Amino acid sequence: MRFKERAKRKKFTTPVPSEHSSSEDVPSLEPMQLGDTSAPPPSPSPSVPVPTEAPTDRFTSIEAENAYRNTFSKRPVLGEREVSIHDFPSDDFQIIRQIFIERGWEKLTHALPTPCVEVVREFYSNIAHFNLDDHSIISTVRGIQIEVSPAILRNLFTLPEVESPLYPYKGMGAPTKTAMRNLFVGLTGPKWTAKTHRLPLHNMLPQYRLLAKIVLTNLWPISRHTEISLERAYFMYALATGVSIDFPRHVIDIIHRSHVEKELNLPFGSLITQLAIIAKVPLRANEPTMKLPGPISALTVVKSAAVITKKRSLNTESASSPPEPSIPTSQLLEQLTLLSQKMDSFTAKWEASQSKLEQQLAAVRSDCVQANDRLVQLSLDVQHIMASVADSDEEV
Repeated sequence: MRFKERAKRKKFTTPVPSEHSSSEDVPSLEPMQLGDTSAPPPSPSPSVPVPTEAPTDRFTSIEAENAYRNTFSKRPVLGEREVSIHDFPSDDFQIIRQIFIERGWEKLTHALPTPCVEVVREFYSNIAHFNLDDHSIISTVRGIQIEVSPAILRNLFTLPEVESPLYPYKGMGAPTKTAMRNLFVGLTGPKWTAKTHRLPLHNMLPQYRLLAKIVLTNLWPISRHTEISLERAYFMYALATGVSIDFPRHVIDIIHRSHVEKELNLPFGSLITQLAIIAKVPLRANEPTMKLPGPISALTVVKSAAVITKKRSLNTESASSPPEPSIPTSQLLEQLTLLSQKMDSFTAKWEASQSKLEQQLAAVRSDCVQANDRLVQLSLDVQHIMASVADSDEEV
């Protein structure tokens, strides 16, 4: 017998800030620092209201609850990072700044809220509608219905509408693997791996290596940043060569794919959290969140820039004078490249392990809170039963 009636769900279409709205219109979990250092500092965001007791209605069906317990609760959540495009060196790396500015994607580089892990997992678990025609998704999080559509994302990030995008490529319009390799690696660079059709990031030119990191973190997220697949390479090539892309549809397609394919990570955790906050989804006072690394900035490209500078310096010296026998330039360059590869591999593994550990701890905290909620509810039920028994005895 149920002693507590479930709250009725209320439909909510996510409101988004207009182009002229202030930063106070969108609450955030923490102060946001934008990558554009020339812009004025953002206004302080209002505090996010939290419920006095934990929400009890987390899933829209038994199937959604089973999907959460069997798959979504075990899958890592990926969050987007701020990209300080105005802080990049004024050389080859300016191509990245041009990509975001010329496409009108600058707001995609701004900081988003820290992902609320359980909110994101509940969003994916409760997805009940995907419209192929208009690329819209509807999910319910703690009784609040959230719609994600191209129009909503365009308004949220002030993105221009793309009516006839040339990406995804169709038919003969797709670039060849050789063309992509020549752009990302160089004419004399290593080829694609034969069996997996992937391109290691450490083989790329520094500016495209950084672009790949941004793609794999924010635009088409994945946990490992050591290589790029052929599918993501097509997207990155379109970015670098000015091919038109409908980014909102791209995001929604990736979210839908991650919902259907049960072994993938859960991407766009920061975006989903922001949509939940705008929709006023009730959050716990101790809502589990994941910690994100700092912005992708000039510090991120220091190692790559140092390798480029050293390589140019060594090539100039070798062309003007014979190398000294005690310091072979080719060997020195090889050691520098190897060291850079090891550092990147170590950093990627460390970030992945740290993120996994933090999410495991957040899941444990969430389980403890839920167990406490169940104990409280059980205690209330027992008290209710005892009161009913006492009333029956008095009647007898």
